[in-house]
Amino acid sequence: WSSDVCSSDLTVVNGGGTEHVDRGGTASATVVHSGGSVYVFGGGTASRSVVASGGIEVVVSAGTAVGTVVSGGGRELVRAGGIDRLSVISSGGAEFIYSAGVVSGGTIISGGRLTVAAEAGVSGGLTLSGGTATVSGTVGGGQTVAFAGPGGDLALYNVPGFAAAIGGFGAGDTVDLGTFVSGAGETVSFTEAPSLTSGTLTVTDGGSHASLTLLGNYTSSNFALATDHAGGTLVKFV
Repeated sequence: WSSDVCSSDLTVVNGGGTEHVDRGGTASATVVHSGGSVYVFGGGTASRSVVASGGIEVVVSAGTAVGTVVSGGGRELVRAGGIDRLSVISSGGAEFIYSAGVVSGGTIISGGRLTVAAEAGVSGGLTLSGGTATVSGTVGGGQTVAFAGPGGDLALYNVPGFAAAIGGFGAGDTVDLGTFVSGAGETVSFTEAPSLTSGTLTVTDGGSHASLTLLGNYTSSNFALATDHAGGTLVKFV
């Protein structure tokens, strides 16, 4: 089963079925079950899709997805030129932002995973509600990656490309500096701004240097370094 839509509401896509949202078309509250798929093409918009286990939503060049909920076992793929806004990735769900794709304002629940590839981007910030965001792309200034509850992991593989503020960092949360080799020579420190509402977290690893803006009131003793068991360095709250 395949459908090309100009406008649809409450569509259910079952195994083997495909929904295409073409230029100028809109799809609202589509439910994608195992083996089903939704493709959002240039100029099309899908809002409030629910991608169940085994289902997939694909957003391609100039297509837009808004408010997608990716359930456990579901996947959302945002390819070059595609935009995803305000998605929620539930436990066991996964979202992949490919090169030249953009994610804006997503929430990653505990057990959910967001992967932002090199040359992809984050705009409008992210919320880590216990989930994991692995970022090899860029996160520009003027936005916030917020930890909301324990267990969030922000894995940075392009530290120079990360200019956002980090909010809510606390017990159980980690920042993974994937390109910093964990070892005895590493140092971590925190310098509070005069306003006492933010400061700079600095990690030095030989010739590598990370300066991250954290919102809140901290001291250097609040941070410790550990291996991420994959060659990189974890920054932990203590």
